[in-house]
Amino acid sequence: RYVRVTKEAERAANALPKRSQRRPTGAIALLQAMRLGLRPEGGKILRAAGEPAFQSETIESRLAYVYQTPDFTGYIYDLENRTEVGQAVDASRLRAKEGTLVLSSLRENVVPARGKTRLYAVFWGD
Repeated sequence: RYVRVTKEAERAANALPKRSQRRPTGAIALLQAMRLGLRPEGGKILRAAGEPAFQSETIESRLAYVYQTPDFTGYIYDLENRTEVGQAVDASRLRAKEGTLVLSSLRENVVPARGKTRLYAVFWGD
C-alpha cells in the first residue's frame, strides 16, 4: 500500500495560511507621495507642530507632517544630528507606541555632523 503525492497536495501542504481579512495595498505609493510632497489620492496632509518626538545627546527628531489615507498613516520626521560626527540611522528600527510599521525610508542613511535629514514612516491606518 502506497500513498501517491501529487503536486497539488504538496502545494497545499506548503501553502502559506490565508489572511481572513486582506490588507490594503498602496504603502509604496504613499511613501512616494510623501517624499515628493504630493497629496495622495483620497488622502490629506496635516502640518505638525514640530514638537520633539525623540531627543537624546546624539539625535533629535521632530514630527513635521502627517499624511492620512483610508488605509495608512504616514509620518515625516526631521532628524537632527547633535554631534560633531556623522551618525548612521536605521529607519527599520523605528517603533511606535501603537500601530504597525509597514514601510520606512530616509533621505540620507548617515546624517552629517550637525546636519539634518528626513525620515519617512508609513503605518497601518487601523
